[in-house]
Amino acid sequence: MTGEYPRTSTLSGSDVRSGHTLRGRSAELGLVLEALRTVQRGRPAVIVLSGEPGIGKTALLRTVVEQAGRLGFRTAHSAAHEDDRVTPLASLGPALRFGVAPLIGSADFMDLAGLHEQPLWLVERLATLVEQQDGPVLLAIDDAQWCDPLTGFALRVLPKRLLVTPIAWVLASRPVPGGGPAEKVAEAAAPDLPVTTVELTPLSRDAVLAVAADRLGAAPDADVLRRLTGARGNPFLTVQLLEGLFEPGAASGGGSRVPSGLLEGVRRRLAATSAPCRELMRIAAVVGPSFLLSDAAALLGSASLSVLTEPLIEAIDAGLLADDGTTVHFRHELLRDAVYEDLPPSSRHAMHRAFADRLLAGGRGYAAAAPHVLATATRGDAAAADVLRRAAYEVLAKMAVTSVTFIREAFALTNGDDPAWGEIGAETVAILGSAHQYAEATRFADLLLAAPLPADLHARVRLLLLPRLWATGQVDELADRSREPSGVPELDARLAGYRALAAGLSSAPDGASNTHRGSDPAASGTATQPGGDPIAGAAVAQRGAVAAAAGPIAETATTADDPIAAVLTTTAAAQLAGRAEDRRRAHALFAAARVAAQGVTGYGAPETGQLAAREMIALARTDDIDRALRGLGDETLFADSWQAPQLALIRAQLALGAGRVNKAASAAATAAELMAELHNRTYEPQLRELLAILALLRGDNAEARTHVSPETTLARALLADADGDPRGAAEIVAAVRTHGALWPEDWLVAAACTAHHRGDTETVHASAALLADLAERNPDVRGLAGAHLLVQALSTADFAVARKTLQDSPRALLSARADEEFGRFALDTVDRPAAIAALDTARDRYAELGATASATRVQRILQAAGVRRRRWAAVPQRPGTGWDALTDMERRVAVLIADGHTNRSAAEELVLSPSTISTHLRAVFGKLDVHSRVQLANLVVRKDKTL
Repeated sequence: MTGEYPRTSTLSGSDVRSGHTLRGRSAELGLVLEALRTVQRGRPAVIVLSGEPGIGKTALLRTVVEQAGRLGFRTAHSAAHEDDRVTPLASLGPALRFGVAPLIGSADFMDLAGLHEQPLWLVERLATLVEQQDGPVLLAIDDAQWCDPLTGFALRVLPKRLLVTPIAWVLASRPVPGGGPAEKVAEAAAPDLPVTTVELTPLSRDAVLAVAADRLGAAPDADVLRRLTGARGNPFLTVQLLEGLFEPGAASGGGSRVPSGLLEGVRRRLAATSAPCRELMRIAAVVGPSFLLSDAAALLGSASLSVLTEPLIEAIDAGLLADDGTTVHFRHELLRDAVYEDLPPSSRHAMHRAFADRLLAGGRGYAAAAPHVLATATRGDAAAADVLRRAAYEVLAKMAVTSVTFIREAFALTNGDDPAWGEIGAETVAILGSAHQYAEATRFADLLLAAPLPADLHARVRLLLLPRLWATGQVDELADRSREPSGVPELDARLAGYRALAAGLSSAPDGASNTHRGSDPAASGTATQPGGDPIAGAAVAQRGAVAAAAGPIAETATTADDPIAAVLTTTAAAQLAGRAEDRRRAHALFAAARVAAQGVTGYGAPETGQLAAREMIALARTDDIDRALRGLGDETLFADSWQAPQLALIRAQLALGAGRVNKAASAAATAAELMAELHNRTYEPQLRELLAILALLRGDNAEARTHVSPETTLARALLADADGDPRGAAEIVAAVRTHGALWPEDWLVAAACTAHHRGDTETVHASAALLADLAERNPDVRGLAGAHLLVQALSTADFAVARKTLQDSPRALLSARADEEFGRFALDTVDRPAAIAALDTARDRYAELGATASATRVQRILQAAGVRRRRWAAVPQRPGTGWDALTDMERRVAVLIADGHTNRSAAEELVLSPSTISTHLRAVFGKLDVHSRVQLANLVVRKDKTL
């Protein structure tokens, strides 16, 4: 990222020319040009050129770049190399900085270096920079099978982020078992972008003859024609045959990946050169596809580069090497492979080790030396394992995937009886976690823990897993893995802290961290006692469960001198306060834990971002929802882009708490998209429940049914109620009582109102009792107080205080429900005008918030009372396509983009992030069936921009 790309792209230079006419690829070129015409019309596209080595991918790519330039595209291109995996953005960076007018300026490009650890933020910044280009763009990468991990991630995400920017993403790649970067990019893009895959097959006989005539200047004679059949239509081998570097019919290479005829041809060519030239070629084959001449001189034992001038000229004249003025490289990777495979293994070993030593001695980094160490190391080589360990930590912050490869190789090289074996294993678990490969970290840890480890190391390995288990609410596993002591006081204090967290997690309503794991035994056991008050029993049980869970906290507090244990103690207390519905105390404790955790590192340290997320959820539950939503955007609290899916889900949950159904749906869509981009399905059960609830609020029971599962207990009960099941209301109350809920007051009110209108007084009483307990614990939370008063009013008919209390709270759906219930009651009294006014207010508020089902319900009540309103025509469920399908925010985004705003400037206008604008814009394009900003502008001018 600082300009250290130690090679030149095979496509670099100010002028891209193929050198010879492209033969036999008219059909393939036609497919690509058709895709480029789609891009010219304003819609991006992904194009993958695939084929075996030497099949002509690079030649076709050169022609595509040249043709795109003639069509008015801005072109940018580079080639990936095998050594790219140790440098972030090494494969994509040269393309972004290509030419006299690069896609990204120097200052902006250098700024990206600070985002290597946060790939999602880096991609967002890249998207903002690239979208500012005028006219269509072609961005091409050759040899994409070698893309570095960060480039691979960026290419998977960018096409969808830039769905409304005319870019042709062209990748040339060899087939990779299991799918390489190019295939993954195409797979990620396929649902939203047109993907053109061009499989390059061997050239036809006529094309081969044309290539031969181009090279020879005349039609080939009979002997050449006979020999050309040995190239089997491979363009590279055809050219090498004509140049004397391929000998068809040579003896088999014994399983070599290089055609035996090429091995023989290269041998013959090298045999005709001088001994110094042959030595240079052997060194070059080991050092890499491109290299510095100074490195070759040093490995040859020469202090002067001048001694290599003649050997280099020979190699260039032999058609094997090329010199771009900075580095020397092989003309084709297959030529390097041919030279390399002809080296005796012992010679390869010695040269790899010598070059690794040179890199380390020269301070060029352990990561640069690691591939050469890997090429020579054998099990038990402690020195090689040490280099790989150091390399893993060297690249961990910027190239976590590569770091995992290095540390796992280091572990594989270490014998089980080596004292370092367990420590390297623990480091492997830690680095897998840092790379967000949590499932693999758990599998590896279990293999490690099955070995006879010292008690303290056993505990440290378990502590590496516990923060994630807590963050994702895996209660049983959290309790199990924290149970066995270590004998080390500070480690045991941390383990006790996690036992306390497990004890307090089972029914804690802490938002995205709360997974549904079945009923709380204490709560459900007393709630069904014969002859007793079920709600009083539930309240007693809940208090008893909280008291029982306080034991581990007291245990932890005795050794809380350890800073990590102290953070866990405070967090467990916060969790228990949340479970006991002491909302202000929960918020204060989570805030204290987050502050205490800042700067604290070590085995078992919880992530500060996870504590901050719970702090914001707890704050929202005190009715300070808007401040909590603002807090979720605080980059000082949430600097980790890997947390983005969870934060988007929390935003959706908090927006729902505020009654903003449309905003919640938008945030939920963003969460789903981010989960897909980061391959993170951790919070999918919570997302599915939220999507089901939102669908129910919008009146789409069929859609809700697609999201309901055994894990979505509350949504299943709400769906039953919406479907008219007479037990639905009671099931809602049971779900809240046994599993908890982020917003229990909403669902208890809904259950009570349904039960009231069905004459189910027992469920009304149950809801009222639970709400009374919630309100008593949180006397200054107006939403809870109003919910309790509203359910009381169903029996007392005293709605005035409930309506006033809820109007002064941020709980918009509850406020609308208070107006609705008052209106329904008042219709049966003498105050019909007040009833109709309240119902009108409720209906309009529901519609404004996006709660279509509730708006429709109130409208039917008014219609049954003989009331008619012209504006009711727009109340039914919003259509799926067309201008009327757009939400208010989508319309605002559409208008701004049609007026010429970029995603960045629209984001600034609406005080949103560019990625959120991109999400809205994708929805707009899909609903309006347009594929470019021009089409959108044409459509918008026909609509009322004030909508």
